[in-house]
Amino acid sequence: MEKERDMRLSSEIRDAQARHRAAYPDGDWRAVNDELSELFHRAAAILGPAGVDPWKGGNEGRAKALERLGH
Repeated sequence: MEKERDMRLSSEIRDAQARHRAAYPDGDWRAVNDELSELFHRAAAILGPAGVDPWKGGNEGRAKALERLGH
């Protein structure tokens, strides 16, 4: 899924997380993991070189770290 890149990556992560929570309130992320996986890889490409471990803090932690870096 190609999106316009006018939204900050941190906002994209939060929006995707909210959509998935609304669609799957029981926490079944396996069915909707593709979008978050793609966002994780984009975030890791930014966070890793900045010295931030993209595996720590979950989606919200990544979003906060990206905001601090201007993304």
